[in-house]
Amino acid sequence: MSHVAHQTSVLSSAQIARLQLGCQKIAPSWPLDNWIAVNPWWLMHHQPISEVSANLNVLAGAKCIMPRSYFLAQWQQQIKPAQLAQAIAESNLNIQQDDALAYLEAENDKHEFLAFSRLLDLQRNPQRQISWHDEIIHQISQTVASYALLMEQGDGPQQGLYEYWWQQVIHDKGISIVMAAPKLSKIFAELPHDPQQILAMTLDELEIAAGYQTDFAHAKLLDISG
Repeated sequence: MSHVAHQTSVLSSAQIARLQLGCQKIAPSWPLDNWIAVNPWWLMHHQPISEVSANLNVLAGAKCIMPRSYFLAQWQQQIKPAQLAQAIAESNLNIQQDDALAYLEAENDKHEFLAFSRLLDLQRNPQRQISWHDEIIHQISQTVASYALLMEQGDGPQQGLYEYWWQQVIHDKGISIVMAAPKLSKIFAELPHDPQQILAMTLDELEIAAGYQTDFAHAKLLDISG
């Protein structure tokens, strides 16, 4: 991450629209009255459950339906040939019963998005080291709570949430010690101050193509539970 990248990385209007669309796919966790008793996937209610299930399985490892083995065990027990034929017809699928059974008997294809923090955690000893994912969640929750409290008290910071976090984290030397990452403070200090710049940098550095940017934003929110 160079200073040159900081200066040249700018979000386009199309990128902003794609990222905002991804953010709109999950219910907000704050303020609480927008979260309590709200289905976090409500904003996808217009999509077929099969499509939502497939997407969430890849983006968050969420299981919305039973595994194939469950349905296969029900075959000829709870699920009869006539019921399978009816399900195929109602789903407008151009397949035969043998095709459906072959699908159930095949091994599940495992395709799951892994956040960068989780990839780093694969190299850490969970018995002796704090996970990057847990530390990131802790940082986000503490920052959001502190920021919201100041706003409610009418003494809110002048800058936005990202800038507020950045001002706090560059002075927090404890994270480098806890995470055994001595260069972390220097990396934080070199981050751009503008939230749109850091988003543009992320898309550039990770080479997130336009067709995946909405899913990327959605997956990042799912990874931190909104």
